[in-house]
Amino acid sequence: MTTSASTAKKLLNKAEFELFKASSKSNLKTLTPFRLKQKADRARKLRDKWREQANRQQREARGKGKPRGKSPAKSAENTLAKARIFDELLTAFQGAAAAAMSKGKHSSVADKRSGVPKSVRGGKHKGEAKGAAGETGAAGSSKVKPASRAKRVSKKAAANKANRMQAGVMRTLGHMSSADKRNQGSRDLKSARARGG
Repeated sequence: MTTSASTAKKLLNKAEFELFKASSKSNLKTLTPFRLKQKADRARKLRDKWREQANRQQREARGKGKPRGKSPAKSAENTLAKARIFDELLTAFQGAAAAAMSKGKHSSVADKRSGVPKSVRGGKHKGEAKGAAGETGAAGSSKVKPASRAKRVSKKAAANKANRMQAGVMRTLGHMSSADKRNQGSRDLKSARARGG
């Protein structure tokens, strides 16, 4: 940054100065690529805004533009300075975002080369990646496989349970149908005997 904090504080409002402070090297390191992109977008919008206003003020000062206020602008010096500040901020945020993205890609390539499975890459615990990466050899890969075996066993058990329930329902329906038939036969026999008697 070529603009000092004291100069920026004189020219910028509170929200703009907060954006300025976020562009310091120490703060840039704490921001995620997504947040850096948001800051860059904000800096771009403000740069374009102040550039446009500076151009208008310069035209007014030369007598070539209709003044917005009661009198034409005499100078666009401060407005141009603000546009330059946000141009610097935009460069800083874009550079930091590119560096962060590049760092993320390199770590991903390193994971692939070390043999870390996709399911473990980017995990919160370093131990998980270390165990699966191959420091323990086959034991590392066995940490991932049991989970998938357990899932398959669980699915199979659920399917078997569903099949058993369905079979039980079918048996119950069969018994009920047989009982109905027997009861109907008994009623028919009684009715025939009553008519015959």
